[in-house]
Amino acid sequence: EACPGCGLRIQRDADSTGCPNVTCPSCRKTFQCFTTMGDQHVVRGGIDNPTNTDHMFQVSLPMSVLQDVYRIIEASANSADEIEGLRKQLTLTHSPHLLVDAFNVISGGKTFFTFVDLRRVLFQYKYWSSERELQLIWHRYARGSDKVTLAAFAQQLEPVMGKV
Repeated sequence: EACPGCGLRIQRDADSTGCPNVTCPSCRKTFQCFTTMGDQHVVRGGIDNPTNTDHMFQVSLPMSVLQDVYRIIEASANSADEIEGLRKQLTLTHSPHLLVDAFNVISGGKTFFTFVDLRRVLFQYKYWSSERELQLIWHRYARGSDKVTLAAFAQQLEPVMGKV
C-alpha cells in the first residue's frame, strides 16, 4: 500500500491481526496497512530468528513471470556482450586519436564537456534523440558529475573485460 503522507510503498512482513498500523520509514506517518509479505517467516509454529529479514525477499512468482525475468536477464547479458565486442572493435580498428578527436568535437576544444555541449553536438550531427535517451547518455558518461573529462569519456569506451 502507498503511504498517504509521501506515497512510499509500504508492506507488512507479518499478519496485521491485532495491530494493523505501520509507520512509514520515510515520513514517519502512521496508518493502517493490511498488505502482508506472507507467512514464510513462521517456522514450524514459531518465529525463526526475528532479526533475519531474508524471508522478506523470498517471494514466489508464477512460472510465466519467472520466464519473463529470465528472458530479460538473457537479453541484458547478450546486449552487454555486444557492447563489449563493439568496444574492442573500436579499440582495434580505429586511430588512437579517434577518441580525442571525438571528445574535442563534443567539448569544443575545452578540457571537459557539459550536458549542453553533448546536446548541441548530437543535434548538430542530426542525431535526434528523445530527452530520456539524452539523459541516459549523459548519465552514462557523467556518472553524477556536471561535466565529463577526456579520461572519463575514454573509460566508458574502453573494453571492460581487459585490454585487447
